[in-house]
Amino acid sequence: MNPSIRVESISKQYRIGGPGPSYQTLRESLMSAIAAPVRSLRGGRAASARSIWALRDVSFEIMPGEAVGIIGRNGAGKTTLLKILSRITRPTSGSAELRGRVGSLLDVGTGFHPELTGRENIFLNGAILGMTRAEVRRKLGSIVEFAGVGQFLETPLKHYSSGMRVRLAFSVAAHMDTEILLADEVLAVGDVAFQKKCIEEMGALTRRGRTVLFVSHNMGAVGELCPKSILIEKGELVAFGGTREMIQKYLSEFSPNAAVSAVEPPPTDQGAVIRRVGIADASGKPGAELDWALPFSIAVEFRVSRTLPALSIGVTLVNALGVRVIFSWLVFQQAFEPGLYQARGEFPEKTFASGRYAVEVVAENYSVEDYHMAGNVASFEISPASVPYDYDFGEYALLHARIPSRVERLSEPQP
Repeated sequence: MNPSIRVESISKQYRIGGPGPSYQTLRESLMSAIAAPVRSLRGGRAASARSIWALRDVSFEIMPGEAVGIIGRNGAGKTTLLKILSRITRPTSGSAELRGRVGSLLDVGTGFHPELTGRENIFLNGAILGMTRAEVRRKLGSIVEFAGVGQFLETPLKHYSSGMRVRLAFSVAAHMDTEILLADEVLAVGDVAFQKKCIEEMGALTRRGRTVLFVSHNMGAVGELCPKSILIEKGELVAFGGTREMIQKYLSEFSPNAAVSAVEPPPTDQGAVIRRVGIADASGKPGAELDWALPFSIAVEFRVSRTLPALSIGVTLVNALGVRVIFSWLVFQQAFEPGLYQARGEFPEKTFASGRYAVEVVAENYSVEDYHMAGNVASFEISPASVPYDYDFGEYALLHARIPSRVERLSEPQP
């Protein structure tokens, strides 16, 4: 059987910084050509410094019906790889061969028009993705049902929340008759129920023989959907193997392991943005190395940009196997005025097995509107227990706990 995706020694170089080329007169062009050899000798190093390799000699094969995750830190080259596979950009060297029709979810909602209704945007987005009008019309009912926007179908898209737009965009792409689906951070916005629905749908695609390549910082989602994963760091393929092994390697070697970690902001501010996450030991001292026998706390700093009648801040802890072991609300449906805030949750001692844990944070109006979701924003290590510890959360256990928490308004922006 031939692979669905074959990537051979792909590299991609970008030039960064410096002014772009300008128009020149004939005289300036001739003088520039004459001076080029001297300029090359003098400024070779400077020119090199303005170039970076987003990908370097990446090779792998994916067979039909496989769901493969791509994990790595921000700037590792994950999105660049998917853009090359989607034919959005060309590699500097190397080649990629894809067998079958390709559906891409690289920037969910691209091609949507805010002034058009949901119905009109379904037809528009379907056409952009390569679907015929008859195909969209035939699948319209199931697209709308999956997205859950039936009552807003004739409403202009500018009145949709960010979560509604994501649901609609994913639903259109998921209903394409494609052999290969490329998804980049499709779960970065969306409530928990929608995430579960997306994962189930992508799992159903693989069972029907489709190939899924899934980029996400959400280790729980990757672990649930993808038996195999690719780990990329600084544009190079570090390893390709079982997802559990790759997540463990990622969390132990490349995940943020600082007492305070800044969070990458979302593309647009929907009302609340998570700014940073801090981890502290029992004494309140910042630290990412924790004692199993002592409690610890997680603080989430967030900024509210407009008056919100109801805001919830939730934290999920994911173990080194990619299993979401516990979820808790630090804030649940509270009203906030614009400003900078911090929510802190106190986690009890002797609760977690030893090992490394990643932190995921969500800010949303529960089941109504989502503002910001950030996966793998920080990680910490719990030391081995000093007494036997034989409780196992299981492979897919997720405990919903209400831990003690408090919220305070920060009078000054934190540095």
